[in-house]
Amino acid sequence: MKLTCIFFGTHEFGATVLKELLAADVWNITALVTQPDQPVGRTQTLTPPPVKQVAQTMAFDGDILQPETLKNTDFKANLASYNASFFIIVEYGKLIPADVLLMPRYGCINIHPSLLPQYRGPAPLQQALTDGAHVTGVSIMLIDEGMDSGPILAQKKYAIDSDEIFPELRQRLAQESVDLLLKTIPPYLAGTLQPRAQNHSQASFTHLLTRDDGRVDGNKTVAELYNQWRGLTPWPGIFTEIHYKAKPLRLKLLEVRPAHAVKNTNGKPCSLIVQGNKLFIAAADGLLEILMLQPEGKKAMDAGSFINGFKLG
Repeated sequence: MKLTCIFFGTHEFGATVLKELLAADVWNITALVTQPDQPVGRTQTLTPPPVKQVAQTMAFDGDILQPETLKNTDFKANLASYNASFFIIVEYGKLIPADVLLMPRYGCINIHPSLLPQYRGPAPLQQALTDGAHVTGVSIMLIDEGMDSGPILAQKKYAIDSDEIFPELRQRLAQESVDLLLKTIPPYLAGTLQPRAQNHSQASFTHLLTRDDGRVDGNKTVAELYNQWRGLTPWPGIFTEIHYKAKPLRLKLLEVRPAHAVKNTNGKPCSLIVQGNKLFIAAADGLLEILMLQPEGKKAMDAGSFINGFKLG
């Protein structure tokens, strides 16, 4: 007889994990807990979170629970009634109350995409890419009341490609993490795998990203700006501002690459440089080529279209 569990998740990483778990069909996932549908886009269309979309696409036959808060007494009573053996929590997006953590017999098992205690918090992959890290990993852990501070069940390292961007790394690690999870939970439940405490003195933390994290600083090197783009694509993205027709104009840089063979003939950090039909932005030690960009209030365009349309040549 399959053990029963409840899956908590909301965003893309969690959606990929749920899809793989439903396909593997190892445990009986009796319910899914995800955040409420949210208005999206200019039309503010009410849209289900990615985890719910996966469940609907795969004809998930369990219950889908979308509480506004996990602190609601009726919700907690309902959750306890499932009598799940364990909870799997992947990118749910909210802290889990202590009494909810104590509900399942075997605890709450979390997939965190970093080699804990490094990169605790909400943006571990984005920060690793922005830092230019060459290696990251996945940690399978038991959740406690702290911020990603619970004991570790298993970890695995993964190399980061020098040109890999956040969506690519997120998808790859989400898929890889399921294999590690499937190999880790059985010995843990059997009592042959013992959790080990993290070394809290070595912890580093990430923060919830905001739009301002994407601001380009011309005092950074080409490599640092390129890594910032890799980590913050597609959201919040990186941007700079120029003065156009005596007004500030924000430019979101959608696709960039280092331009090692091109010399900076201007020298002013963060300035835009046009050479033929190519567009560059100046960094502290060279140039970053802008391939695609989006002026505020306009559609995305390639560099040549921007140069011609905004008369920068």
